[in-house]
Amino acid sequence: MNKITIFLISFMIAIIFSGCEFKSDTNEVPKPLSKDEQVTLKMAVNFEFLALQDYMNYFSTKFPNLEIKVVSWKNVLAPGPAYNEELDAFIRTEQPDIILFDNNTTFGRWASEGYLFELDPLIKADKFDIENMNSKVIDYIKIKGGGKLFGLAPTFSSEALFYNKDLFDTYNIEYPHNQMSWEEVMQLAAHFPTEGDEKSRIYGFARNSDFNGFSMPFYMVKMMGEDSGLSFFDSTYTNMTIDTQGWKNIFELLLNGVKSGFIYDENNLKATNDTIQYPDVMRRNMFAVGRAAMTVDDFSFVNDRLEYAKQLDGISFPNWDVVSSPVQPALPNETKHFIVNELFGISAQSGNLRAAWEFIKFVNSEEAAKLQSKSGYSRNRLQTRTEYSKERDGRDLSPFYMLEPSSTDAAIMPPKLYMPLNRLISEEVNSLLIGEKTLDEALNVLQQKGQEELIKATLASE
Repeated sequence: MNKITIFLISFMIAIIFSGCEFKSDTNEVPKPLSKDEQVTLKMAVNFEFLALQDYMNYFSTKFPNLEIKVVSWKNVLAPGPAYNEELDAFIRTEQPDIILFDNNTTFGRWASEGYLFELDPLIKADKFDIENMNSKVIDYIKIKGGGKLFGLAPTFSSEALFYNKDLFDTYNIEYPHNQMSWEEVMQLAAHFPTEGDEKSRIYGFARNSDFNGFSMPFYMVKMMGEDSGLSFFDSTYTNMTIDTQGWKNIFELLLNGVKSGFIYDENNLKATNDTIQYPDVMRRNMFAVGRAAMTVDDFSFVNDRLEYAKQLDGISFPNWDVVSSPVQPALPNETKHFIVNELFGISAQSGNLRAAWEFIKFVNSEEAAKLQSKSGYSRNRLQTRTEYSKERDGRDLSPFYMLEPSSTDAAIMPPKLYMPLNRLISEEVNSLLIGEKTLDEALNVLQQKGQEELIKATLASE
């Protein structure tokens, strides 16, 4: 075989393999899309939600000849050691034009590895308004993209500390304030009376499990731990990290509150009991029925739990207000609960760049924000265009917006770990409350049994 033949074979192999990659360095701005143009877009998602169908329906009125096909990896992949490789393989096979990311870590990896089209040239060419979008969301997306925008998100999620102003006024207790630590929240909750009949007494703090099967101890421990910069396991999904002084402090906060009586203990509500009806669940949501001074929840609590509670007879509906969610004292401007989970990006190998951009541009437009602000689903989300999520019932919603997204991403818990860890934490907290174990013993059990469950969960996702 001569040198020319070898060169030609090598050249052809290089061309073939380069076609297998879905990276692109081009940032050329395509020509405008005609309304009469026939285009079929493919969108890859992890989950389909009501607003997505709304977006597609609105968009079809603008471009009636443009069809959008949705493919989902929800039932194909699960978080775990092989998640990245499996997702990459799924995208290579499906070759979507648009990808809807619900995982900011995955989005950041794709942006940094060149798998997404940079949107800055398109934004500039079309003079698309991002100035009136929440700057924290835009900055967060830029950080994930190494200073560039590889995606846009019409909504985001955040949490706040809800408090019942009437209860604070009744007992002459100072209102909570922004950027409190969990220790400060618990100290404030301890000022409320702990006596009274179980059917009518009040509590300083309550966080109910509602209908999703997770217990109060699991909710509280997970929430306070995350806000204190802790994780149940390391970022490699290899080792449990719960037998530490940091977690010991979290359990002590919870145990002290329950034993002292100012944290609502819903042991009488079995979250996995399928016969419980929603009105019954709502009547046991102590904040929604006016029997808890404080709770922490996301924005959906306003339009879901609180709106529903208004329909219940015989309750004292709370005169509520909000401050920022509790923070880690060392990082008082950050929160783990600022989540950008509807992040649209364009595959760098899309053959329908202009059509894909038109869809993303519409989803993130003022027109769409105005439409979605009136829909049931998006009334439970915070609009990135903050003009449409400034207040609710005359209450200032800025505490939901004030904290920055955390500078570090928490490891994503494998789905099959949730229920086992929920059960283990509930069992150990109950053992602690009745004095069967010391806290050190309980944490040791959680470390060992949690490690076993972590291994099972990660193996199940491979």
